[in-house]
Amino acid sequence: MPDTSRCGSEPASRHGFTQLRLQSINLPDDSRLACKAGISLSGPCPSLTLLCQNVLAMAQSHSLLLDYLRHANPSIDRSHCRPGTNTRDGSRSKYGSLRQPKDVREWDDFSVSSLDAICNGILGQGLRRQYQFQPYPVLAEFPFREIHEEDSFKSLLIGWTWQIVSAALAAVQDEGLKHPSGDVYMVRGGQAEFPAQTTHQEKAANQEKAAQQEKTRFEPDWAGARRRNSEKPLTILPGETKISTKWTSAQVPHVMRYGMLDKDKYRPIGQIYRYCLFANARYGYLITDEELVAVRIDLDSSNDQPATVVRYKSIPWRNHSDAGVPDPELMTVNLGLWILHFAAAWDGQITTDEDVLYELRQREVDPTSMSASARTQGTTTPAGSRTGSRRRMEELNSSFRSETSAIRNNLSGVLFETDGSQSSATPSRRNRKRGSEDGREDESMGRRRKVGRPAKKHP
Repeated sequence: MPDTSRCGSEPASRHGFTQLRLQSINLPDDSRLACKAGISLSGPCPSLTLLCQNVLAMAQSHSLLLDYLRHANPSIDRSHCRPGTNTRDGSRSKYGSLRQPKDVREWDDFSVSSLDAICNGILGQGLRRQYQFQPYPVLAEFPFREIHEEDSFKSLLIGWTWQIVSAALAAVQDEGLKHPSGDVYMVRGGQAEFPAQTTHQEKAANQEKAAQQEKTRFEPDWAGARRRNSEKPLTILPGETKISTKWTSAQVPHVMRYGMLDKDKYRPIGQIYRYCLFANARYGYLITDEELVAVRIDLDSSNDQPATVVRYKSIPWRNHSDAGVPDPELMTVNLGLWILHFAAAWDGQITTDEDVLYELRQREVDPTSMSASARTQGTTTPAGSRTGSRRRMEELNSSFRSETSAIRNNLSGVLFETDGSQSSATPSRRNRKRGSEDGREDESMGRRRKVGRPAKKHP
């Protein structure tokens, strides 16, 4: 009879990943599988043997890819996050100068069905298949789920989001569902090379060196990357990490107020927009501890000059389908990231026209286009009136200067007229000392005071 007196379980934490260490179980034949599941087995115990076999069977079971990507995300402790501002203009080594699109609008048709047509139908095919996945990572509260700043949140993304999205991308692409140019990967920004594409206009204007230097001053936090033969993978999908106490997508509808840009609210969107322009990448994303913000850059051909519209879609971190009956249209953070990587592989460029790309890159945000009133006013202007903010500001300044000049002239005339009448009626102290009788010197002094300082009043 096997000895069960030493059977037991002991929680252990190794490198932050919580594991279950089962003691006194003798399963030599299953030791290799147990190691893969993160369980150490030693000693005889039939009841725990059966338990471990069930756990291993569940760990190796097949899952529908759609369900795998809709699993609930870990809970996050945000109590240590401090409010503040996001990336500043002065941090040029990371950020550089902002570029301004024509408008920022919601991405209403962000869904599997709408993007499946772009990706040649591989999204629907892949999501309906079953694949064999490793168990979901089990993350300790510290250092993964306790968030203090961007860096601590990146630890959670590496331990959870990165692993799940990478496994889902690999599962589909290993079965041939991919772009003909090759596989796409979710990597850290430093693992991929930012595109060094320079337009012929920049070369003709001797701006090639300046453009290259500007591109090397920053790299995104994340990248959707495509492998190349012997070179570093190429970035086709830039991504940035933010903290919800500093920025949320709820601020985006208010980036344009009275035709002027609120740079504090625009900076995160402007940052990913700039990455997309210089990488000529149509898609990008911002990820925070509360949401994934998917971004798409559309060309606006309604005017003679090229312009862009930045579209965004917010996907809450809390979305999942584990509660019971799943919503067929439910979008989650991991599912959204998986879709964006394939969309970037199939429809990844803003434009193939270098003239258009060059024109868009030159449109930096005017530092004077932001006024103090834009921070205090709460009413937004219609989309059609959001252009020409710099010209409108110049008109307002000109009108203000004209009115100020008119008021100054009127006020000066009143003061001078009052001064003249007083000085002619009241002799000056200097003339009284001289004992002047004819008053002609008083009159001349009065005239001099009209073009100089106002006369002092004397008792």
